Amino acid sequence: MEIRSCSRNSTKSTTSPSSCKRRSNSAPAGKDGVKLERGPVRFIEQVDGYYKIPAGAEKPSYQPLGKAAPPRRELDTHGLWFSAPVGWLGEIAADDRLPSVRTVSESLRIAAGLMCSTDPDDVGVHVEDDPQGMAFRVFLADNAAGGNGLTHEVFQQTERLIDGALRILEECPHCQKNASSRGCQCCVTTAWGADEDVCRVGGITILKKLKKALS
Repeated sequence: MEIRSCSRNSTKSTTSPSSCKRRSNSAPAGKDGVKLERGPVRFIEQVDGYYKIPAGAEKPSYQPLGKAAPPRRELDTHGLWFSAPVGWLGEIAADDRLPSVRTVSESLRIAAGLMCSTDPDDVGVHVEDDPQGMAFRVFLADNAAGGNGLTHEVFQQTERLIDGALRILEECPHCQKNASSRGCQCCVTTAWGADEDVCRVGGITILKKLKKALS
């Protein structure tokens, strides 16, 4: 599968995903049409700016790089992806569905890094929010040419991966004290830049549904 993306950490991209033929190894099909698959992927990354993350309560600000932007990066590697059918996000408000899926992707990325005792930046992430016939598709990939085995390891321990992502969202010290928080710099906003781009409550809902569907 070919993926064009760069919503990683404090970077921003205006590119969009495109698909090609893929070979995958699938876990047994989950309930309600949920799928977990793995196989070779190509990440195409273009950074066109970054978010300045303040230390205090200020909101992050976006800074375009312009001519200073680095060249496009292409990476053939291996990864895994979760997908769910159309209608699967029906219990989440329409405006919060994409932010909720983004929240899931970042919490899974951090959890995968912790599981493998490595920096979460060693795991690539991409959200395909409108794939044909699906509600969403979330990718995790080895952030190394040819792959390095990280996503293969977490693919074999899916329940542990999802539990780790849930802990990141449910046990965030700032969000626990602020019930209205959509996400913060302690958990998921550093990947997307602003709290309106994430939805912690919706992310928890999706992760719990994924765990149930794949158990």
